[in-house]
Amino acid sequence: MNPQALRLKEEGNALFAKRNYAGAESCYSQALVIDPAMTSLYTNRAMCRFNMKEYNGVIADCDFCLSLDGENIKANYFKSKALAELGDTETANTHAQRAYDICRKTDDRKSLDMTHTWVLNCRSEWWRVRERRRKREAQDLEREVLELLAKDRDETLGSVPEGDEFERKAIWEESEKKAVQLKSIFERARKDDDREREVPPWLVDDISFNVMVDPVITSSGRSYDRAAIQAAIHANAVDPVTREPLTKEELRPNIVLRQACDWFLENNGWAYDW
Repeated sequence: MNPQALRLKEEGNALFAKRNYAGAESCYSQALVIDPAMTSLYTNRAMCRFNMKEYNGVIADCDFCLSLDGENIKANYFKSKALAELGDTETANTHAQRAYDICRKTDDRKSLDMTHTWVLNCRSEWWRVRERRRKREAQDLEREVLELLAKDRDETLGSVPEGDEFERKAIWEESEKKAVQLKSIFERARKDDDREREVPPWLVDDISFNVMVDPVITSSGRSYDRAAIQAAIHANAVDPVTREPLTKEELRPNIVLRQACDWFLENNGWAYDW
């Protein structure tokens, strides 16, 4: 590690602690000119830029850091935060999950809670964005269908001989009847959508953050989805949350939770896409 780069980094850290983010960013940038391979300089500068709301700069720093160290927790975490601020909730969720997975794999307990909380926030926001998009698309579909119905009516009316008011009235009334029926169908769908679509916390696996479909319980009383906990045991032979030793033989089906999960998913099929 270059002594001059290290000194500039320490100066940057001191300025960051005083919330002088522009000054800290300048120190880290100077240090990077001297030692462009020091990954912590990229994540430190990314933190400065995040606080200054320079989100594209955050992503650029994190990407460069990840090109040097793909397992860097801070780079994945702050890239996720910046992407979320820019509205890319799907990719933000991917990097949030990656940061959390690295924490679990490396047993970085200091960052585990922070990344765990952020994953849940990303998942929640990702779902809300998709819900808004789905509702907007449904509104667009309703408008398009009604426009097609009106176009068909007008074309049919155009083929009716002049003076045949009885036929014209019948065509118009039939078209209006269909329009009312279509609006009623879309309105019923909207009422169903008005029900709050929230996945209850007890349905979410603490390892994969996906909906549990085959919950099992450990000797410590914690429940996980079978596939997720078995993968964790295979990797480290410990409970990923309590860090206590754990084997596959200690897992038992959580029948009550399984029945609750089955009931919820049967009545809320949208949760599979969560």
